[in-house]
Amino acid sequence: MNIFQINVLLIFLYAIFFKFVWISEKSEIWLNRIIASQLFFILGFRYQFVGTDTSNYFETYNNIVNFGFGDIVHNSYQDKGYVFIQWVISRFQVDFQFFLTILAFFNIVILAFVIEKYSQNVFLSWILFLSLDFYGFYFNGIRQALAMTLLFLSFHFLYEKKIKTSLLIYFFAVTIHFTAIIFGIIFILYKIQINFNNIFVLLLSLITMYFFRIDIAEIFVNSFKEGRYLDEISGSVGNVGTTFLIICICIFINLYTNPPWKGENQLNKLYTCILVVAAIVQSLSAISYIFTRLNHYFFVFIIICFPYILSNINGRKLKFPESQWKILYKLLSLLLIIICVVYYIPKIEPENSNNGILPYYFMWERS
Repeated sequence: MNIFQINVLLIFLYAIFFKFVWISEKSEIWLNRIIASQLFFILGFRYQFVGTDTSNYFETYNNIVNFGFGDIVHNSYQDKGYVFIQWVISRFQVDFQFFLTILAFFNIVILAFVIEKYSQNVFLSWILFLSLDFYGFYFNGIRQALAMTLLFLSFHFLYEKKIKTSLLIYFFAVTIHFTAIIFGIIFILYKIQINFNNIFVLLLSLITMYFFRIDIAEIFVNSFKEGRYLDEISGSVGNVGTTFLIICICIFINLYTNPPWKGENQLNKLYTCILVVAAIVQSLSAISYIFTRLNHYFFVFIIICFPYILSNINGRKLKFPESQWKILYKLLSLLLIIICVVYYIPKIEPENSNNGILPYYFMWERS
């Protein structure tokens, strides 16, 4: 067994213990924090060259170590926020190996905080985080992963109606990885009153984007193809993939069981906005891989959004007796977890893993 298979096995054992052996009001909290600690340990104490792009990040960090304060602004790197973070941390004589540890700690702590606060099923949230390959992405797309984490914080403050703080964190995320600017559309949609007409317009936009996705994607890519973040058009204009289907299923279930225009639930409103935008961006993914990368900023919210939708199926349109609903909810949750794990395990076999995280080494194994 490799480290990631052992990781999944241990997470299952933790879940069994806290759900069937030690049951208390704080079981979910302890389960969340233990899983987070383990994921941090694997991510944060990996050898510095585990991951596809870490060698490039290594070179960048060693260049920035020698910067003066004025060089933070006057340099060839576009993402000044990331340069600033590296420069500040390097002032404490931290090498790249421990720089990765610091970033991993920040990322996982924020994720654990968001899951603990917003998830209706901690175990399912972490399984989704693993199986949909967000955890693997945190090994490779270091800058974008950090921007994604910051957007979770921005989401939190937006929900708490602390708009200025939310915007400040959002703009900082943009300086970490410029593509995070796409998340700004959520602030616009959040200000729009949720009603049936507006939801209809959003869904109509989604359908229109789907049918004209080739033309729209070509215009977008051709306009910005000289930029460092955009890929050329791939030429694959067929299936938009499983991700698009998952998002659309979530939208349908949420709109049918708990229509956001029939309540004042701001969390439901936020999730609906994020899912619709995620579907629109993902519909362009068959044209260029860049749209899949852009959609990470929205699709990652599935780890808290999907458990929310699942737990609220028994809403206005569907009404099961409470005893039946508890059994059905547990069966649905178990089925989803099994599907996720079955989908994930083959991707972390050494012969099938192409994302640079296998073979895996801890930092002390290569020192």
